[in-house]
Amino acid sequence: SEHSCPIVLDDPVCSLDHRFRSRVAARLVEESKKRQVLVFTHDIAFQLDLQEEAARLAGHFTAQMVLSQGESAGLPSQGAPWHTMPVNERLGRLGSDLDDIEALYASNQIQYDRCAASLYGDLRETWEAAIEEVVLNKVIVRHRGEVQTLRLRKVGLTTKQYEAIHVNMSKCSKYMIGHDKSKALDVHLPAPGEIRADIGALRSFLTECKGLGKALEEERNRALEPEKTEIG
Repeated sequence: SEHSCPIVLDDPVCSLDHRFRSRVAARLVEESKKRQVLVFTHDIAFQLDLQEEAARLAGHFTAQMVLSQGESAGLPSQGAPWHTMPVNERLGRLGSDLDDIEALYASNQIQYDRCAASLYGDLRETWEAAIEEVVLNKVIVRHRGEVQTLRLRKVGLTTKQYEAIHVNMSKCSKYMIGHDKSKALDVHLPAPGEIRADIGALRSFLTECKGLGKALEEERNRALEPEKTEIG
């Protein structure tokens, strides 16, 4: 149709394989340049396809969840599910969550410890996402079947960066929910300032990795250039 009415689709790719799923995502993003396209889906891989196609085709993408809580259903929540968020968005969420619990450190230490332990679990997952997204440059992505070998041009890791991964993920594991604490450990979790520094450590790590990746890409592109014929 030539009209510009919105299009609403409910799980449009549930019976398609990954090749057709990505084609449908590209077509819907292209259509969204002319009209609003609303897609309801439980398929995380399809959501990632839509997100990436929107970035590739300079389209517009906004994620929103529809949740159920207790006996209530259909409750809207702004933003994508945690496990599909890119690393930068997760870092923003972690900073916001820390702001929300900071006052508890002085007023309700027990509640603060519970919230801070949950936050350290999310921070550890964000480190894992950073390894997939930045260190490995999405060569292999969860929820996807393909291996994108061309992305290896930007893949590398220094010993210093490896040490940062080891130290910070070990600290997250020490304080996160899910690990019973030994009596030798501190009774309370780190103060808000220390947690903010731990979040900042991941930001610094990402900056270093991106710089290394760019340098490696340039070096490897030069290595693949054909030799120039001498003139004379």
